[in-house]
Amino acid sequence: MLENTSADVASMSPVCAAQGHRVVQLKRAYQRALKRKPTVIEQVAMTRAALLTARAEAAALDPNASHDDVVRLDNAAARSRAKLFDLIGVTRRASAGPSFLQAEARRLEREREAQHGRG
Repeated sequence: MLENTSADVASMSPVCAAQGHRVVQLKRAYQRALKRKPTVIEQVAMTRAALLTARAEAAALDPNASHDDVVRLDNAAARSRAKLFDLIGVTRRASAGPSFLQAEARRLEREREAQHGRG
């Protein structure tokens, strides 16, 4: 299996290196959640989830990426993480509350309702 090492990441372009570092971080986090040495299938699932998550994060920050591409990558990454968590038996934590985007959408909706009520 191919592994991203520090030497491999250092030889990449700055953008690829940053994404490579993020993949390594995510794989370490998944490994810590597993709390044991992963099987080959678990390693593949971790690598896939880490790659897709890093690509989705990079696409979300790219102003040239289309909204469709960002949504598709994000959904693929979420499905990959869900499969990984099911495979390794990790339960996902419930959200502590609405995300920033959900809270912002609610705030904008209240503002629109207030404007329509006055106008």
